[in-house]
Amino acid sequence: MKPLCFLLFLFVSVLCHGQTIRGNYDLTNYPEISFVWNEYNPEIKDSTQFTLIHDNKKIPFQLQPLSLIDTTHKAKTILFLWEDLNHVQHAGQSDFTRAVLLDFLKNAEIKKEDKFNIAVFDRKGGNDLGSSIHTMLSDGFTSDNEQLAEAVKNFKPKYDFFSKQVNSELYMAIEEGIDILQKEPADRVRAIVVFTAGSNQDSYGGRNSIDESRALSLKIPIYVVKYPIKGCEHCSNIDVISQKTHGLGITTNDTALASDLLNDCYERINARHNGQDYRISFHSDYPRDGSQHTFVLNVGGKEYPLSFSAPSFLLKIWIKENILWAVLMGISLLVIISLIAVFACRTIKERRNEILTLQSKQQEVQDEVNVNRQSLENYHLQIEEKERLEKENQINKIMQDKNLFPRLQYSVSGKNTTYTVHKPIITIGRDKDNDLVLLSDSVSRHHAKLIFNGVNFEIHDLGSTNKIVVNGAFVEQKVLINGDIIGFGEIIVYFYI
Repeated sequence: MKPLCFLLFLFVSVLCHGQTIRGNYDLTNYPEISFVWNEYNPEIKDSTQFTLIHDNKKIPFQLQPLSLIDTTHKAKTILFLWEDLNHVQHAGQSDFTRAVLLDFLKNAEIKKEDKFNIAVFDRKGGNDLGSSIHTMLSDGFTSDNEQLAEAVKNFKPKYDFFSKQVNSELYMAIEEGIDILQKEPADRVRAIVVFTAGSNQDSYGGRNSIDESRALSLKIPIYVVKYPIKGCEHCSNIDVISQKTHGLGITTNDTALASDLLNDCYERINARHNGQDYRISFHSDYPRDGSQHTFVLNVGGKEYPLSFSAPSFLLKIWIKENILWAVLMGISLLVIISLIAVFACRTIKERRNEILTLQSKQQEVQDEVNVNRQSLENYHLQIEEKERLEKENQINKIMQDKNLFPRLQYSVSGKNTTYTVHKPIITIGRDKDNDLVLLSDSVSRHHAKLIFNGVNFEIHDLGSTNKIVVNGAFVEQKVLINGDIIGFGEIIVYFYI
């Protein structure tokens, strides 16, 4: 049961908010006061660990644990610390750690946004840099579980417990792990899981504690999977550290049990990431004067100074005490509101009529402007049309006087045809509304225009698909001379004048 509890708390307590009041004081039923207190410590459970004090006197209160409703999923960052002990006394420990980590990385339903890393540390093993961690199995926290599992599988132990006596040990590795996790975003769930044989605080020297306050302030709990070693009574020291940081520990060398518990509890990691909420209610003897009052909340031996402001006035109480005045004021208020409403309706109606009248006049003016504008546009169009006809007549006369009637010779479906240009502008294309109709799919519906400008004949492309080719070159516009060869798609036309 103890291993199950440990792994359950490992994954539901990894990230919680610190001790604080959620929201404001509820003074709705004053003199009853209530507030919601959030407690990070998972060991705080009942009212015996809470005390309200004012003027050195205890205040009676009621405590109600609340269900968490805002346990939304948060991405997780977990650092596994793997103790590197290659010694006969610890035979099986390295294989145990490797098997549990591999099972978790390969079989757990790990969320894709969660990240992990594994740091391998020695206990007394030849690290001359004053660091206990000697190998990181990944360059950084990663969600590539297959790559991390491969690194676990291929890792070879490096150090013997008794090889050298330097200042590097278990507790240094934990503090280095905190340094590594501190660099990760604080809005992620962060935790350390240590696989170890236990404390090294014994005749070999070494430290027997870490700075738990830093782990608590960063909300990084430390959990321990302890591999049992015979005759190691002092190995229980590590349990104190896990308790002080709101983590728990188990002692087991059963790989299947540890793996199953780790995989089963992984999904619960966010269940208490906001901590535990408690509703605390008590009665106050202070009058409704709006004054601020202070008291002290003691939780698990820690004191937190709090304060609230008493309400200064409640309308419902005044109404009960002055019912006649309340009725008269209510009637007066209704009369005033009615008069204001009548005046406002009349003003709005008058203003609406003024606006409608103004809009009508504006519409009349606009209609007149539109009529005049249309008349002016029609006049300009008439002038333009007259000028166009005069210009066209002049060009027609030039063609007549100079006898300029070019011929366009072409062949369609084996049939030779000659088309005589008889006006200044002709259209050429596949559609029947063209002057010169070329029945070929390679010819656009409206392919080109042939224009006499008074001096020369010009060919103009009308945005056709296959363009116009004159004497082998693509053109948009070109002056034609006698004998020019014009290509409209697959149709070849000879120009003679």
